[in-house]
Amino acid sequence: MIKKVVVSVLVFCLYINKTMADGDERVEQLKQLQKESAIPVWQFSIHQIKTYYESMQEPLVLQKWRLLNDWLIQHPELAPIAIVTSPKDDIELGIYASWLRWQILVNNADGRYSYAYVFLLSQLNNQQDDYSEEMLTFFAHARFALQIDELRCANSKNSGFFSKEFEAQEKMQIVQSMWANLSADQKKRLQLNVQTIEEVRGERQPMAWLCAKMLKKQRFIDAKLWRKKRSELMESVLLNAL
Repeated sequence: MIKKVVVSVLVFCLYINKTMADGDERVEQLKQLQKESAIPVWQFSIHQIKTYYESMQEPLVLQKWRLLNDWLIQHPELAPIAIVTSPKDDIELGIYASWLRWQILVNNADGRYSYAYVFLLSQLNNQQDDYSEEMLTFFAHARFALQIDELRCANSKNSGFFSKEFEAQEKMQIVQSMWANLSADQKKRLQLNVQTIEEVRGERQPMAWLCAKMLKKQRFIDAKLWRKKRSELMESVLLNAL
């Protein structure tokens, strides 16, 4: 089942020619290339998983998805990470992986869902079924999405805590090792890719679980300030590619 969903997504691979203009003009050229070449790819991926989800007719799949959706309604501040990362067999693993991909791309779910998706893909990845590109893309996305959302926190003391917790798990070590062995250019390419995902998906709402409450102070910074910080972080990924 997972093969129907995890397609070989065209990766945002940009070649920045040395003859391009310098400085701000190069950034604008890169943004235009992203708009023309990369954004349509992820828009298609969103359409693809949305269509797959809405046209599903297999009773077992629908039952499992319904249980997860009902769980979310009952626990709006939580995520069913423990459930989806504990499939009883390969069939359930595929069902959970497709639901996670739908949540991430269609419902703009946060970085926890990307980490869970990567965890499941790591169990599928082998010589016959190579999901390494998808796995590394969403590993980078999990980090980047949480980094963006943590910018909302008035108290930045615990920034990066959740990423460290997820990545410290034993079964995530193989993914970390794969990431560590990538070249600098490969990492830049993947980071450009996940920046495009965030560009397409847009903002998520503030999340109380992510930001520690401080005595007599607000949990979140001003929304306008956060958008400025988010924009700067998004652009820094582009600048790093030059």
